[in-house]
Formats: sequence, structure tokens, C-alpha cells
Amino acid sequence: MDRNWTLMKQGLPDVPTWQEFLSKNLQSSTRIGIDPKLISASNAETIIKALEPKNSTLVPIDKNLVDLVWSERPARPRNPIIHLDEKYAGQSLGHKIRTLREELAKKKHQAFVVNMLDEIAWLFNLRGSDIEYNPAHSVNLFVEKTQLSDDALKHLGDDIKIRPYDTFFGYLQELPSVLTLDEEAKILIGENASLAVAQALGKDKYVIAPSPIAELKAIKNATELEGFRQSHVRDGAALARYFAWLEEELNNGAEISESQGADKLEAFRS
Repeated sequence: MDRNWTLMKQGLPDVPTWQEFLSKNLQSSTRIGIDPKLISASNAETIIKALEPKNSTLVPIDKNLVDLVWSERPARPRNPIIHLDEKYAGQSLGHKIRTLREELAKKKHQAFVVNMLDEIAWLFNLRGSDIEYNPAHSVNLFVEKTQLSDDALKHLGDDIKIRPYDTFFGYLQELPSVLTLDEEAKILIGENASLAVAQALGKDKYVIAPSPIAELKAIKNATELEGFRQSHVRDGAALARYFAWLEEELNNGAEISESQGADKLEAFRS
């Protein structure tokens, strides 16, 4: 970073958040470009209201300007996605989908866009990486099909519609037209859903609220609780082996760095 930049670490005394910095330091009638995929819709609403007294606003841009000049950007990971067996999850995919639909029906939500990785993994009993979006209507999972193992595809069955990852926003743009929406019945998006999700659905088509999945997955079933207990037993054994190794090494006069100790502990826990 050259002298044109000022580095401010959030959380330190007298250091403003970037939202506070914008509202306090910008000139009037300022248009602030922002990638709508990188800011939550709820956060954007807060910032837009804070900027109103200065007649300023956020302007979502179609293409991230950093992406345009990042010529050597690594490709998005396409790691395998596997099925987590019910003997570990404790509840089937079908059971979780039914429970979620019941929660949505209680509040008259017509659909739910699931965007948090941990919620997607929990809901579908899948494990892996780089699944970023999944709307829940009939039920659609947006992911590259080639990443799903044969076991994962069999597990998802015919009830889950697999759609190409890059069709997500186009699907959201069409979703309101196939639903019956009104002031009470809208599409639910979570508090961490991006501004891009809200834009794709359209104004007055959605409501922002806490994700029902976050509450459902916070209540652990008996299988999950037993899994926690067993993992602590295994981890305790690994720690005991590590401490025994460390004591022996130190008694023999070895000098163990923090990095070496961490690597050895990781090896015992693997």
C-alpha cells in the first residue's frame, strides 16, 4: 500500500466502521459504487438511510472493478461435494425440508432464499465447499452438478432440482412471477443475504428476517449430541498423546517452536 491509502483497523478505539466513515466524511451528492454481492441487503438499507441527509446513495455495479483488473485471479474451487449419512446427521433431508416448509407456512412466506454455506450444508446433509446460493421454493440447489458425488446425487433424489450455479440470479428474477405475493406473503431472505439477491427479486417482493434454518440447526438432535461427545473423547485422546510427546521431547533437551508444536498437535488430531 502506498501513501494514498490510510489503514484503519476496526474495533480499535476511535476507529470508525466503514459505514460510519462513509456517512461522516463524504461530500454531499456523492454516488458510491458497490458490488451488491459483497454487502448484505440489510446493511445496505442501513447505509442508504444514513446517507440520505447528505443526498448521497449507494450505486450497485454490475461488474466488480477489482475483478476487471485482477488478471491472475485463481479459479473458483470445484471441490467434491459429498453426502453426510443420516447416521451422523440424525435427520433425513426430507424431514428437514418438511420442517422448514412448516416454519415458512406459519409466517406465510412464499419462498426462502438460503445463502449461508453452513445452512445449505445442514439442510441438504451435504459437506464440501463453494456452494454459495440455494433458494428454497419447490426445492432448487444451485451448484455445478459435476461436483456432486454419485452418492450425493442419489441422496438428493428426484425431489431436489439441480440447477447450474451461474443461473441463480436469473432464476431469482423470474421467481416472483410464479408465486402469489402480496403484502403479507412475500419471499423470505435472511439477514445476511446479499443486496444482489434482494435486487434480483425486486422491490417489495421480499422480507428480511432471521433465517429459520439457523434456529432449527441450533437445536441438536440425539445423534448430533452423541457425535459431539465422541469427538471430544477422540480429541481428548489426541491431546493426551500430544502432551506425552511434548514432555518427552522437552525432557530430552529438544527445543520445540510454537509452529512445530501446532503442526504436531494437528497431526495427532488428524
